[in-house]
Amino acid sequence: MKHILKLAAVCALLVSLMTTGCTGGEPEKCTGDIDVTFTVSVDDPSSHYLDVKMECRNVPSGTFTLRLPVWAPGYYIILDYPKNIVDFVACGPDGEPLQWVKDEKTGWKIQNGGYTDITVNYRVWSDGHSVAESSVSPDHVFLPGNGVFMHPEGGLGLPSAVKFVARPEWGSLVTGLRRVDVSGETVLSTDASGDTLRYSADDFDILYDSPFFWGNPSVQSFEHEGHHYDVSVQGESSGIDAFCADLKKIISAATELMGGEVPYENYAFMLLGPGVGGLEHWNSQADFLSGIRLEDYRECMNFVAHEYYHLYNVKAIHPKELGPFNYYGECYTNCLWLSEGATVYYEYCLCEKAGLISRQQMLDFLARDFKEFESREGKNHMTLARSSYDIWLNFFNFGGNGGDTGISYYEKGPAVTFLFDCAIRIISAGERSFDDVMMLLYQRFVKELGRGFSEEELNALIREVAAPVTAEDEALIDEVFSYIYTLAPIDYNRFLSPLGMYWDGETYTLTQE
Repeated sequence: MKHILKLAAVCALLVSLMTTGCTGGEPEKCTGDIDVTFTVSVDDPSSHYLDVKMECRNVPSGTFTLRLPVWAPGYYIILDYPKNIVDFVACGPDGEPLQWVKDEKTGWKIQNGGYTDITVNYRVWSDGHSVAESSVSPDHVFLPGNGVFMHPEGGLGLPSAVKFVARPEWGSLVTGLRRVDVSGETVLSTDASGDTLRYSADDFDILYDSPFFWGNPSVQSFEHEGHHYDVSVQGESSGIDAFCADLKKIISAATELMGGEVPYENYAFMLLGPGVGGLEHWNSQADFLSGIRLEDYRECMNFVAHEYYHLYNVKAIHPKELGPFNYYGECYTNCLWLSEGATVYYEYCLCEKAGLISRQQMLDFLARDFKEFESREGKNHMTLARSSYDIWLNFFNFGGNGGDTGISYYEKGPAVTFLFDCAIRIISAGERSFDDVMMLLYQRFVKELGRGFSEEELNALIREVAAPVTAEDEALIDEVFSYIYTLAPIDYNRFLSPLGMYWDGETYTLTQE
């Protein structure tokens, strides 16, 4: 996730490759072959409500509990989605009302009366203003699934289907989720007319990770290197052809960097109009941008590249605490410097690799991050590791003493990643780089082990790639690690000078000598 504030890039992430339950959350229960279908409609867009019908077939007899998350992976704040649910009603197959009670804040416990098929109807207040909240307005709907679709307790692994009741004034529906016809065949279309607005998710993690954008944005689709892409733009779109051409360059650069792996069939870029923030997903990204003709187009492409690279670094490569994860409470890790900070570094690398910015422009963007960190009093009070662990307290903590006592891993994180990159290149005489760290993380933990990494495993893998031989090598890599866990001031030029670069801490410039 990436959040823009003044010159700083304040990003957030998440969601795991693994989709089998959750750590520290609901207990796993036998769910059998429950079949779940949602129907979403909007009767009055000006009311800001979504109407949801949830049909559950083959439910177990007795008590049947539905749950709703309280936060969205990638957005590090408890949003308490259940507070937006109103008019909850559960019925048997003939419309008989069923008794139910709330189970803490996340659950609705239904006495199903022995019925194997039940239907639940509820409304969702949808007046959000972020990439993690649903929004209904007269001209569009933005629907992230976390706060809208309930799941059977213990049933995160269940497949589900979503149907939308078409509105004649809204012509497009864009999502990365697989669209299907009545026979279940995939449909590559964003046309929102007719009665074929049906979508299929293999499990609830995928459903929660697949937002929908429904309305009348400008939409352009293209094929690239064997995959289908939809680009939707709310607002100024006269540059959409050039934008799509540049997207292809970013996609190719990221694919090459990660060894040719593309972990999706279809992908959607959703540009939601004026606002701030972006959030990555397995099959899409949702970004608040004022169209695609920004004052600085390079900033726009950096932003999009950031969310796209999260496909690899966060969705696939992730700390073990972030997948499988707990939808019902905070997930703590010291490693967001890699998940987010390294992604900031690689957004610049990808744009340079794609030919969208020059080498010096890349260094200028890094220098800006260095400046933001170095000019904060918080660098004397908060380590990089703690900025990650305490993000749940500080995600939007811009008031009080937050600015004076805290730092952002989106500023110090790319600096530390860059220094690791420099150190590895120095130790290996240019034979290796931080690219090798990312590739080994992907190969070992995603491809071979199919799980997230621990903090200890991450640190050991970085040392494995650096392969220090001399005491001087060890001291160099140890120093970079100290910038994660201590308040030690950064000696940039110790790492930059051997590679022909220079950081001027007075003018905040980073140059290639």
